[in-house]
Amino acid sequence: MRNYDLSPLLRQWIGFDKLASALQTAGESQSFPPYNIEKSDDNHYRITLALAGFRQEDLDIQLEGTRLVVKGTPQQPEKETTWLHQGLVSQAFSLSFTLADQHGGLRRDLHQWPAAYRSDPQ
Repeated sequence: MRNYDLSPLLRQWIGFDKLASALQTAGESQSFPPYNIEKSDDNHYRITLALAGFRQEDLDIQLEGTRLVVKGTPQQPEKETTWLHQGLVSQAFSLSFTLADQHGGLRRDLHQWPAAYRSDPQ
């Protein structure tokens, strides 16, 4: 009798039912802010959120058990702004991502445009 090692295959398919369910309800869930989830290898992933108009102080990132929760509450500007066109949405949001049980270390990187490229230097 032969033994086959299916662990590389199972690593890809365990939890597939949860993934299928999540994909099925993805159209029903909120779509703001847009985000990407990229896989760099079997154990490393990157979540990128498009948060135009949010400052670092407007964000709350917490790890609650196996859930990564990202909340954003934009601060209202101190002075009234007259918009000619307002295409960027600045609304409060809350996103959560379920991580694997063995997520190990979690690193948070917040990148911003350099002040020279912003119209409102902070």
